[in-house]
Amino acid sequence: MFKKLLLLFFSLSITFFVACGEDKSTEPNPTNPEPGVPVEPPVEPPVQPPVDTEVYYSLIGSGANPALLADWYPQWKAKYVATLQDDINAGITDANRANWFIANAPGAMRVRWNGSSNGCSSLNQNCTVSEGVGYGMLIALFQEDWELFHGIYLYAWGNVERDIVGSGGSYLLQWILDSFTEYIDKSAATDADLDIATALILAHYKLKTMNPELSNLYLQHAKNVINSVWDRLVEGKCSQNYLVCAGSSAMWYKEPVTFNLSYFAPVAFRLFAMIDPSHDWNAVLNANYAYMKLAQSKSVGLPPDWSDASGAAVLAPNGSSKATYNTYGKESLRASWRIAWDYHWFGSEDAKEVLDNMANFVVGQIPNPQEIPKNTFVVTDGSMSTSTTNISYWGSYCLMGVASHPEWFNTCLTSFNAQGYSPTYSYYTHILQMMFAQLMNGLYSRPAF
Repeated sequence: MFKKLLLLFFSLSITFFVACGEDKSTEPNPTNPEPGVPVEPPVEPPVQPPVDTEVYYSLIGSGANPALLADWYPQWKAKYVATLQDDINAGITDANRANWFIANAPGAMRVRWNGSSNGCSSLNQNCTVSEGVGYGMLIALFQEDWELFHGIYLYAWGNVERDIVGSGGSYLLQWILDSFTEYIDKSAATDADLDIATALILAHYKLKTMNPELSNLYLQHAKNVINSVWDRLVEGKCSQNYLVCAGSSAMWYKEPVTFNLSYFAPVAFRLFAMIDPSHDWNAVLNANYAYMKLAQSKSVGLPPDWSDASGAAVLAPNGSSKATYNTYGKESLRASWRIAWDYHWFGSEDAKEVLDNMANFVVGQIPNPQEIPKNTFVVTDGSMSTSTTNISYWGSYCLMGVASHPEWFNTCLTSFNAQGYSPTYSYYTHILQMMFAQLMNGLYSRPAF
C-alpha cells in the first residue's frame, strides 16, 4: 500500500511540475464538446488553493463545529455512494447491461435514491435522481474528496454522453437513472443541472494550478451544461422574462407556467456570468431575485413549494406536493440554503433582504431555536400544516437568520449540530442535512476566481 501511495505521489509531482512549466492558459475549444478520455484526479490535492477571505460575510459563528463533518460525512458516503462494482456485486446490474460504463467510465460512482416508483426499488436503491448527482458533487467538493467528486462526475458525463445524439445534443442530465444501465425518465430537473455546472466551475477554480488538464475538462463540461440550460430552460418554451423553467418536459411549458423557487440558484448564475459572457446571466439573477421577493409579498415571507408567474402558491403539474404546495415544504426548504450561500460569498443585498423576509416570520414563531415545531408552516397565513418536519427543516430555519439574527442563528446551529447524524433518516433528509451542515459549519470555502 505504501509503495502504491509513494508511486502516486511521485507521478502527481511530475505532472504538477511539468504543468507549471507549460502554458496551460488556453481555454478548451467550445466547438468540440467531446470531453475526451477522463483524467483521474489526485486523491489528495498537493496544496490547498488560495481563498480570498475578505469577501466573506458573517455566517460562521460560535455554534460552528467543522470537525462534525469528519464524523457525519463517512456515514453519509457509506450509505449512499455506490460504485459500478458495488452494483454488480449486489446484483443490481451486470456486465452486459453496464457495458458502456465498464468500457468508458469504470470509475463512475452514483448516489443511491430510495424512491419506489417507475421501476425504482426503495429496498435495493437501484435508482439515482439527477438532483442527487448535483448534491453529491457539491458535498464531495466541499469535503475535498476528489476521488468521489470525479466518480460522480463520470456518472453524469457518461449518462449524458451515451445519449447525446438521442437528446438532440443536450447536456442536461436525465432525471431518473437505473443504476449504470437504463434511463427511466429522460426529462431534466433544472436544479440538478444548475448544481452540476456550479460544482464543475468551482472544481475548475480549485484545481486550476495543481491539475490544469482536469480543471479544463471540468470547465469544458460546465460550459456545455450552461449552454443547454440557457437554450432549453431560460429561452425555452416556458420562458417568462428570464425566469428559469422548472424542467425540460412539456408539462412545464403549459399555461399557467409553474415555478419552483428552491431551484433559484444565485451563486450558480454569478458563476455562469464569469465564464459565459455570451449570455446575460445577470439578467437571470436579477429577474429571479425579483420573483422571489414577489412570492414573499404574497406570503408571510416564506416561499411556497410551487408558484405561478404572479408568485402565488399553486399545485404543480407533475403532482408533486399535492398536500403541501402552499407550505414551506419539502421543495421550498432548500431556498434558504441557496440564498444564505449567496450572502456568505458575495454579501448580496438582495440575499439579505430575502433572508430577512424569511427570518422576520420564523424568528418570531421560534424565539427559542433549541427546538423546532413538529409541523411545517402554511406560507399564506403562517398557520401550522399537517405535514411534519425533520432535521433538514431545522437547518433550513437556521440559515434564515444568518444575515440579521446572529445570536439566534448560533443558538439554532448549536442545537442543529447536537441532533447528530441519525441513521433512521432517508436519502433526501440526509443529503440536505449534509449540505446545510457543511455551509453552516464553515466548509464552504470560496476559491479565488
